[in-house]
Amino acid sequence: MKNNFLASFKGPSTVSGKSSSSKKGLEITTVDVFKSKAYAFKDNVVKPKDYSSISKKDPMIVTYVKNRELHYTKLDASGSSSGETLEGFLLDAAYRNLALDNAQQYLMSYGPRKDKENFYDVFLISAETVETNLQPLLFNTEYIDYVVPEPLLYKGLYEQGVLDSNSVDCFIYIGDDEAYVVVYNQGNFSFVRSLGRYTLNYLAAQYPAITGQKIEKADFFAKLKQDGVSGEMVNVVDELLYFVSDVFANLSDLSTANISKIFIGTDIGTINGLADLASKRIGIECRDFSFNLNFEGGEQDINFLNVLMFLYARGCDDERSPLNLSPYLRPPAFMKRDGGKFVALMGVALVAGLIMPGVELVQAGLNTMERDEQKLKVESLQQEVNGLNSKKENTQKEFNAIKDKLANLRADLELKENIIKDSHSKKVEYKMKNSTLYDIAKYLNDQGVNTENISIDSDNIITVVLNSSNDIKITKLIKFIENSDRYSVVAKEISVKEGIYQSAIKIGVK
Repeated sequence: MKNNFLASFKGPSTVSGKSSSSKKGLEITTVDVFKSKAYAFKDNVVKPKDYSSISKKDPMIVTYVKNRELHYTKLDASGSSSGETLEGFLLDAAYRNLALDNAQQYLMSYGPRKDKENFYDVFLISAETVETNLQPLLFNTEYIDYVVPEPLLYKGLYEQGVLDSNSVDCFIYIGDDEAYVVVYNQGNFSFVRSLGRYTLNYLAAQYPAITGQKIEKADFFAKLKQDGVSGEMVNVVDELLYFVSDVFANLSDLSTANISKIFIGTDIGTINGLADLASKRIGIECRDFSFNLNFEGGEQDINFLNVLMFLYARGCDDERSPLNLSPYLRPPAFMKRDGGKFVALMGVALVAGLIMPGVELVQAGLNTMERDEQKLKVESLQQEVNGLNSKKENTQKEFNAIKDKLANLRADLELKENIIKDSHSKKVEYKMKNSTLYDIAKYLNDQGVNTENISIDSDNIITVVLNSSNDIKITKLIKFIENSDRYSVVAKEISVKEGIYQSAIKIGVK
């Protein structure tokens, strides 16, 4: 079945002023290493690609790292000194700002913000994490052209003219094991927020607790995909959407009134009714991930992130951009390497030698020039290394002192927090159970229905066995409770034995 976002792709655009003509006719292989799936895109044709067939002969290979594995910060680079590189300054500042361990090696992706001069968006990820994630792919190829931070993938929608860049757009993505909100302002990344535990796996785990029905995770996803958000599924999804609503209500980065569009998507594709329910809960119109795209051969179910990887790579001109996290880049073309340049110079010198005497003089001059240039480079790099080493030692001392102080504060805070949580939990649960039992007793008394047994199955579910000489009284009681704002009822059939009507009902606290 074709995904909604694969509808009428007309080819690349230059809306943002950046042409992707250099990628025309080039096959781009997108790889989701977390799901072991790959696709080959060429212009507007897409086809599945066998994982084992990926090799360094593929002209371009693209993958991504998940948002949950990234450390993000926004940095002011106006305080950098003339004696250090921008990359060195940002890396040093990010370690301090994010309180990262200096003994741990991190890869950095960074780019200037468009809304504030001298400010940069910086993403860091453990080099060990990248190596572990990409290891299955590296069995087949030694080169990976792009490793993109997940929040930056949406840039391709604007680079290729799929979305108008003159707006503020929000993307809510709910994956199996991560969920986040990312905002783009005027076609540029603005910020990203994690939605914590509210993933598809979390919803699957909550379904039995809310409905009382056990279900396997795969069956839950199939049910959610097939039936959409309706009936009992509304209660399952509501907690997630209320949390998203709270995130929007507390955004300090921008006013929600400025948001033009909200798109919502998941790892299992479009879920019917999810965007409509999200619109009601958030208070802003939400849409499915349904964009103006179409690929020949796109009938297979393609994960949306693979499409984003293709669009992103198609708009990139330089794999050595500081935004790229890949440590596995291809070597430059031979004539662009130092060795290639040297061979070219040697060729010129040889031709000159055949035409006129003095080839030895030309060679000596070239050697001297190269030695002097390399000497200057070495001296400059050594000064930079010395400065960074000195700064690293001072930073390490400061970090160790802060780390010790933070550990003591954290231990004290955890002790106090556990005491408060324990006390609060006991008070709240006690009050809730007493209040619920009081309400049930009142309903029973008002309707003239007797009870044989009351049991508390969980904090939110109470089972009551009813009996009465009149089945109408039991029916009226069930409808009365269902019409309340606080409770929901699941009732078994009413049975009769020796003139006494009996029914077991489960009362859920909303």
